[in-house]
Amino acid sequence: MTLLSMGFLLFCCSKQPVGNTLLSSVKSGTLIDNTPIIDQSALEIQPDNPTVTVSIDDSDRVEITGTCKDLDRKKNRILVEVFAGEDETVDPYISNGLSDLCQNVFANAGLLVTDKCFWVTKGIGITEDAGLLTERSFPQCHDGRFGFTVKLGKILVPLAGANFKYTVRFKLRTLDGILTDTAFSRVFVARELNVPMIDSSTYSVTPLTIQCNVKTSPARFNFGILYSLTRVATDAAGTISPPLTLYQSGIFPIPTTFNIIDGQSEFSWNDTPNGGTNLMLQGVTYNYTLTSAENNFVYLPLVPIPTAVSNTVPCKNSLGESITSTLKLSAAVPAPFAGTCFTGLLTRANPNWSFPVVGPVTYQWGYNTTSNWVGADSNAQSGFITAAGCNNNPSCSQGGLISGVTYFFAVREITTIGPLLVSKWSDVFQCKPP
Repeated sequence: MTLLSMGFLLFCCSKQPVGNTLLSSVKSGTLIDNTPIIDQSALEIQPDNPTVTVSIDDSDRVEITGTCKDLDRKKNRILVEVFAGEDETVDPYISNGLSDLCQNVFANAGLLVTDKCFWVTKGIGITEDAGLLTERSFPQCHDGRFGFTVKLGKILVPLAGANFKYTVRFKLRTLDGILTDTAFSRVFVARELNVPMIDSSTYSVTPLTIQCNVKTSPARFNFGILYSLTRVATDAAGTISPPLTLYQSGIFPIPTTFNIIDGQSEFSWNDTPNGGTNLMLQGVTYNYTLTSAENNFVYLPLVPIPTAVSNTVPCKNSLGESITSTLKLSAAVPAPFAGTCFTGLLTRANPNWSFPVVGPVTYQWGYNTTSNWVGADSNAQSGFITAAGCNNNPSCSQGGLISGVTYFFAVREITTIGPLLVSKWSDVFQCKPP
């Protein structure tokens, strides 16, 4: 064998690698530790929603939930503090590091230092000093989630048209050989009134009474909220009456939310004449609005009480634009004679006191020789002649007419007590003096 052949054989049988290799020099059976160095900043806790609105009508508690990363450290707890407002330089009124009870209760909050104000509501938690006044509950990060509930006080002081919000801040603390905290995460909670709702308004007419039944949906659980129902009327002339407060709860003898009576409460109110001052006219549109107010709001003087205003619901004659159903001209009147026509009301909904005492309404009679002078909206489409000597009277005797000419009479109501309102015209009564 030549030297060249021997060299080639040695090269081919060599165990040494040629170039780079993926083989490790570690001995067989040794595990490779690829565990990365833990970055403490990888601990994390975040809320599902950074802002929450809680109605003062429904509940005084709010649940905070979110996601978290505890790096599989079983010894972890979540520290929670709650502030009445957005100033975190003051003492919190909830601190689960001190107790589950309220601490440092702010003035007029509706909370007591004996109130339980903190609960663990999702996942698992740690309880210390169980059964004592210093009992402390700490939520834990479990399967990447956490949850706890805190108690809120009343609506906070409004500023520049907006209410302060409650501040809930929390952080995750782990302890596996070294104490490590995350930075604080925060949730801002608005404590507000629900907007009340008027569900329906129903128009009805009974003898000498016109009324609207207004059904509303106020708070059913918070009796500290007061309500006022107001009415604004639009009449035939298009004028708007000033707002009339029908009731304001909490002021005796007006019903309150403690006095739930159908037809006379915040849930169902019959708007009927009240001593002549709450007069309603046929054919007039009545618009109702419900306002709620937080009655116990007394934090600062000269600060407006928080209120919420409902939708506006109209109540109008369901029988049409005319007022025929209550102001019907009577056919049982004397027959006309030369130059004179007689007209009168068959029925009416509002009383008219004996002349010369002016009642809650007066009657305006009018006539014309045009049959359509009363338009489709029961208002005068063209000029009409006021029937002299017939006003403020449910019947009319009009002289000075031309024999053989057909006249068309109609009547409408005008209030004399309370806001000035004008009803729609009745249908017409035809008369032809001989």
